[in-house]
Amino acid sequence: MLEKSYLIEFIDIHGKKIKTRIDQHQAAHILQQLQADTLSLEEVDSRWDSTVFVRSVFQSTRQVPAAERLSDTEVLINRVWLIWQQHNPPLSLKLFKQRLLSCIEQGLIQAGCVVLLQTQNMGDLLESEIIDKTGNIYHFLKEPESN
Repeated sequence: MLEKSYLIEFIDIHGKKIKTRIDQHQAAHILQQLQADTLSLEEVDSRWDSTVFVRSVFQSTRQVPAAERLSDTEVLINRVWLIWQQHNPPLSLKLFKQRLLSCIEQGLIQAGCVVLLQTQNMGDLLESEIIDKTGNIYHFLKEPESN
C-alpha cells in the first residue's frame, strides 16, 4: 500500500514560494508542533536576561563545526542548542526556542527559514523549527557580521 503524501507550499527567506511533498510522519510532526508546541511568552521564565542569553547563543553558534552549518553565518537552531547545553544550565529545546523567539521579536537575533535544498536532513529542520504567532517559520540563526 502506498503511503499518503502531502503537497505543502511555503515561502523561503527570499520570498520565493517553494512546493514540496512530505509524508504522513513529517506532516504529523509539523501538526504536533503547531498544536502542542505553540510558543507563548507566558511560559517563559521572566527571570532570564536576554542580553546574557544572546551572548551565550552566539558563543555557541561559533562552536558549531563548519560541516554542520548551512553557511559561514547560518546555523540550524538544534545544532546551536546542542552546543549551548554543554556550557549552560539545563534548558529544554522548547524553552530554548521560546527564548530565541523572544530575542528574534526584539530584534536581538536574526533568524531565517531554510529552503529544503539547503539541507539533506529533514529531522534537523523539524527539530529546529520555530513558528511564531503570525505563522513565520524559523530554522536557523544568522551570526552577526564581524567588525
